Amino acid sequence: MELAPELIQLLQAYYAASARGDTQFLSQLIARDPGALVIGTDPSEWWSGGDAIVQTWSAAWQTRGGLTVSDSQPQAHRAGSIGWVADRAKFVLPNGKTMPFRLTAVFEYTDRRWQMVQAHFSFGVPD
Repeated sequence: MELAPELIQLLQAYYAASARGDTQFLSQLIARDPGALVIGTDPSEWWSGGDAIVQTWSAAWQTRGGLTVSDSQPQAHRAGSIGWVADRAKFVLPNGKTMPFRLTAVFEYTDRRWQMVQAHFSFGVPD
């Protein structure tokens, strides 16, 4: 395993794209593989397949606008063509309030670029 600063940069670019509602960036980030998976914070947020993920997230970004992220503390590693990130950050809501969240994501290096194949967002709750 080795550090993957390029995945930290990619995660930061994703957060910036989210804030702008940049669906073009999203379209390039998500692997169009049927095995791609994203799990959100809401119990109903479970999306399988890259095309469905891009379609669902793009619609959300266009409907609600961008979502800003602050206080990101990412870690990233890679082994060969697989890389992963973990982050603790905060969503900044339109009213200025923040919601701490956690994220893990897995990337595959293919066609000379990293693409997200799996992500899981969660809100930490006490045991």
